[in-house]
Amino acid sequence: MQGLILGAAAFFIGKVLYGNWQALRGQHWTLDPISLLLSYVVLMAAWLWIILAWIWLLQRFGALLDWRDAYRIWFLSNIVRYIPGNVWQFLGMVYLCEQKGIGKLQTLASIGMHQALANSTGLLVAMLYYLWVQDTVLLSRVLPMVILLPLALIALQPSLYLGFLTRLLARIGRLPLTIQFAPMDGAMFGLVHVFSWILYGAAFALLVNSIYPLSSPWEWPYLTVVFAASYVIGFLSLLTPSGLGVREGVMILLLAPAFSLPVATVISVVSRLWMISGELFGTGVALMVSKRGITSGEHDRPT
Repeated sequence: MQGLILGAAAFFIGKVLYGNWQALRGQHWTLDPISLLLSYVVLMAAWLWIILAWIWLLQRFGALLDWRDAYRIWFLSNIVRYIPGNVWQFLGMVYLCEQKGIGKLQTLASIGMHQALANSTGLLVAMLYYLWVQDTVLLSRVLPMVILLPLALIALQPSLYLGFLTRLLARIGRLPLTIQFAPMDGAMFGLVHVFSWILYGAAFALLVNSIYPLSSPWEWPYLTVVFAASYVIGFLSLLTPSGLGVREGVMILLLAPAFSLPVATVISVVSRLWMISGELFGTGVALMVSKRGITSGEHDRPT
């Protein structure tokens, strides 16, 4: 199934690019190195912000993790999510956290809550897309917001997630976790994740601007919404590793009202290469951090 979806996505993208090659050559393409560099800087800032949020979540489950270790674990486990199966990232986080003395349940609980918060707030941001679509009636633009807003607000209540987790642990005969959530933590974690989507969107807008100059400031929030929608739908599809093909298809569809089909297709492909290159850079830094930590540990041993 994964191979079929990836093949269909590659065929569609290739067909669009091949059939519109002359139109693409006639577009006003540029390469703004400053905007491109800034896009990577803001993208890295978004990842660092999320890593700090994960550390905060772990603390609520009674686990302490240094930010350097959290950075290393996040990126080393993140890069393996392109392996088919869609579970290797989470298994990698559990394994690496265990090496730092953090229990499996604590890691899995923090990952589960992080994903619930990230995807619910991402869907909430994604629904803003309908505010930019001008060829639909008001009801069809507002209705998705009316439906998903309560769902997002419910997902931001830790008591619901923690209640489900407690019942699950009791069913499998495991002791409850040490949990230290305050009443306002759900709202705070939600705002933290909303801000992460704003950072991701700004990075994506800077990337687009680096190759296809944006003509209006209003295109920036529009691109933020498109990125959130395509990222979350690609993740939730579970059809391909890291939403490969699915994310690009959704992005092309959502960019269509503002960009031509061939331009939207190029943006979707470039954005995937941009994300992968950023992840590789982050992973390279994580490997250097790991190597430095091992070297320091050897020097600190008593002789």
